[in-house]
Amino acid sequence: MKMRMRRMNPEDSEWFKPEKLKKVLVTGSLLGLSIFMVPLLISGFFVGGSYAMVVYGVSAVFIVLLLWYISAFYRTVYYRIGEDDVEYRGGVFFKKQTSVPYERITHVDTGQGPILRFFDAGSVKIQTAGQSAQAGAELVIKSVTDFEDVKERIRQKANRSSAGKKPEGEKVSEDDLAVEELRSIRELLEERL
Repeated sequence: MKMRMRRMNPEDSEWFKPEKLKKVLVTGSLLGLSIFMVPLLISGFFVGGSYAMVVYGVSAVFIVLLLWYISAFYRTVYYRIGEDDVEYRGGVFFKKQTSVPYERITHVDTGQGPILRFFDAGSVKIQTAGQSAQAGAELVIKSVTDFEDVKERIRQKANRSSAGKKPEGEKVSEDDLAVEELRSIRELLEERL
């Protein structure tokens, strides 16, 4: 299934790609790899001979494979903020599809490490009811530039979904919906002050 690559519009429910994911993965991988490769390459320079050729050859092959994998992974990653749930699809060798219904969402948080901050991006972490606190977030939308907007859109949909939950046969009144909306507005104002 071919999906278009585009920036997220919070008002619709089409699939979108995290814009900065490829840059973040390449930068993070190369920084992490340099911790192990630099000493190896330096030792190859001082030892010389066939040892150096093997070290440089293996290093080059490893870096090429790493860059291929990052590119292949990036082509498969898509997210969707739908009417009823948030979805993720991706994976190179093992395809993964995750769907988190809004009524199960208990907390939406954002994160921004040094590499994400450098690229002016962030991650949105979605936690659900019944999830182990040790396990971390159920779904993480990584490396998006408008991560605060994505968080807010998911939180609003989750709040609307929880406001719409009533025992079987009981209708949701307009007053309940209005009160829930006022609570959302108050939370937004408190966060910004």
